[in-house]
Formats: sequence, structure tokens, C-alpha cells
Amino acid sequence: MTRRKQPPPTVAPAPPPLTVDITAGCHGCAVHSRAAGKDTAADGAAVAASPLTVDVAALAGLGHRCGGCRVGQRFCCASFDICATLPEMGRIIGMMPAAGRYRPSLLSANGAPANVFEETDDGLISIDTDDEGLCVFAYEAGGGALRCSLHSAALDLGLSPAAVKPSACTLWPLALGGADDRLLTICEDATDFHCCTDRPRGGGKTIAPALLESIEQLYGRDARRRLALAARSGQRRVAISGRG
Repeated sequence: MTRRKQPPPTVAPAPPPLTVDITAGCHGCAVHSRAAGKDTAADGAAVAASPLTVDVAALAGLGHRCGGCRVGQRFCCASFDICATLPEMGRIIGMMPAAGRYRPSLLSANGAPANVFEETDDGLISIDTDDEGLCVFAYEAGGGALRCSLHSAALDLGLSPAAVKPSACTLWPLALGGADDRLLTICEDATDFHCCTDRPRGGGKTIAPALLESIEQLYGRDARRRLALAARSGQRRVAISGRG
């Protein structure tokens, strides 16, 4: 379902404290990002609790820093069809009153969360886009940069954005591939976006801090430490699992 685009709000002043229940019914979630006919899956709690192989060399070869997309640039928020299971949708709905202060169209006239979801054929829930294909949770912040209202609202409330955003959004520009989606690597078209750049393979033997932060948010501190150590020691692949 596509909704008519609403005028983007300006940045709101810091809101007063708000209590949001984002955990009700949360028992793990699966999120699919679809682009160019290919599916990549990122499973929230379920993926974090089971082993993954990380393509260390690929991650070390990518520079990434999100400064917000701008007009004339390719938007990650408009390039992928993001889907979630019912438990994850419940967390998102719980955040919509706070996110609506950045994107008012997320709320109906009576202040209740608007219906911005649609069920897919494979039993997941698709998040709506506007007439220009932009995710309905995106809004225009200061300086014309596009930001995620869920991300901004989470920071306002002292929450980790990864606790409320679709896992695929937190993971991007990383992606799961290989057999049974157990290989964590980078999206094949990541460098088509202005926030991603090629880094010399093996140069510096480090991984971009933003990528390590995403790893920690989804897979835990131990996974981040193992990945950073693997890069420094020149390993091309390393196994990670669980949260710690």
C-alpha cells in the first residue's frame, strides 16, 4: 500500500519524558530486505542466538558513516522493501506516538497510530512507503537530511534504536547471505550510496566504527570484540554467536 506523501516536519525540540512499552509480545523477529529481486534476511533475537560466519575481509573493505540522506542522493529508506513479523510490528506500533512527533502522518486525527503496515504473501508485515517510495518513518531533519523517526524517538527516550527499528535497518549496509543466510557480509550495492565507500582491502586491518556498532547492537559486545580482533589479526572470516 502506498500513501500520499505528507509534508516533512521540521526538527522538534527535545520532547518531555515518555514511557513506551516496546517489549510486549516480543519473542524474536525476522526482517527481510528486498532489493533488485533478491531477499536477504536478518533475524532479531533468533539470529543473535545462533552462530554466524562473518566475512571480515568484506567488512574491513567498507567505510560507512550515516549523516542522513539528502535530495539528489540514493536513499536507503527508499531502496528496500522492509518487512517484519507480528512481534516486531508490535514494538514499532509502541514507538509510533513518540515517532509521530517527527513524522505527524504516523498518527491519526485522534492521536492513535495510523495503519502503515500491509501483510505480505509470506506471512510477514510490509512497512508502507509514500508516493515517492520513501519509508513512512523517514522525516526531514535540520539541513535537509532525511532521518528515521523511530531512531530519533528511541534516542529521545534513552533506548537503543536497535530495540525498536527493523533489524534489517540496523544491519544495513550489512546483509546476511550464503547457505541458510548464515554469512554476514556487505550488501552488493552498498557503495552506490553516499554513506558507503571502498576501503583498501587489508589496509589498517580495522572495521568502520559504525559497522562495529551495528554488530554490537544486534549480536552483543562479545561479537564486536571478536570481529575487531579478527580484523586486526588479518583473519578473513570469523564465527560469532549469541549476545554478551
